[in-house]
Amino acid sequence: MEMRCDGLGRNKIVNSEDSKDRIRNWTMVGHKRERNDARQNGSKVLIHCHAGVSRSATVTIAYLLKHTRMAMADAYKFVKGKRFIISPNFNFMGQLLEFEQDLNQGISPRILYPRLQGIESSV
Repeated sequence: MEMRCDGLGRNKIVNSEDSKDRIRNWTMVGHKRERNDARQNGSKVLIHCHAGVSRSATVTIAYLLKHTRMAMADAYKFVKGKRFIISPNFNFMGQLLEFEQDLNQGISPRILYPRLQGIESSV
């Protein structure tokens, strides 16, 4: 569902429930296009879930894994530094680790200076 709110630009609401392989689905569906468009245009994207603790943090970490090649632990720390209350559930943490391995074909992407081009950062 898409809607417009004055001052907020374009919004997309994605209803979703927790389930196995949810991260793969979240990173593959159409809202990926909006995130990439916003990144290329220098816009900002708000990813939020009901409490802003588990799902939104997981989607954000997965995005960082895929688009900056950060290690999962570094992506987690980065997001935690921006929103200290995040706490992805155990299932999501396992999926993030699997997602990282899949992206890097089993090799950890330990990078000392992650590419954060277009991503607000105090790192």
